Amino acid sequence: MAARGSTGKKPEIPAAELVRDRFRQVTRLLNAQYVGEGLSLMQKHWLTFPQIVTLFMLRNDGPRSISEVAGRINLSRAATSHLVDRLVKKRFVVREKSTHDRRHKLVTLTERGMSLVEALDQSRLRRLSSLVSVLSPELQHQFVDLLDRLIVHLNGDRPEGRPLAE
Repeated sequence: MAARGSTGKKPEIPAAELVRDRFRQVTRLLNAQYVGEGLSLMQKHWLTFPQIVTLFMLRNDGPRSISEVAGRINLSRAATSHLVDRLVKKRFVVREKSTHDRRHKLVTLTERGMSLVEALDQSRLRRLSSLVSVLSPELQHQFVDLLDRLIVHLNGDRPEGRPLAE
């Protein structure tokens, strides 16, 4: 029997909560598929997760000082310096003198480091492509339009080459 004043209907779940739930589910499933290939590359090169994050950061942001890297990956300068030393030994990064101030050194991604980051990226993109391929072309376009709107919101600018859906 329904409580007094109750309509007997289940309460409606807010859209934001549904989006959050679906995004969590998709992320979890994608990570489960991606983790095997990604971990095998990490293990092949004896890399830790913070090292991988550092390589991606350097690819995305360009050369950075140890202090900047430490701030971005939330480690102490000493721990970050040790992390970078290990990446230098594996020839994924180099320490170079800054062109602006020769007293400072910048951590720079090498060609070998860039190749590893690209291989990890390609693995993730293959997984995403296989996921999107199950959608009809019309739904794929709608999905791209939704992603474009999110990018605009996050970046504050338009994604290159893509008109926004009205």
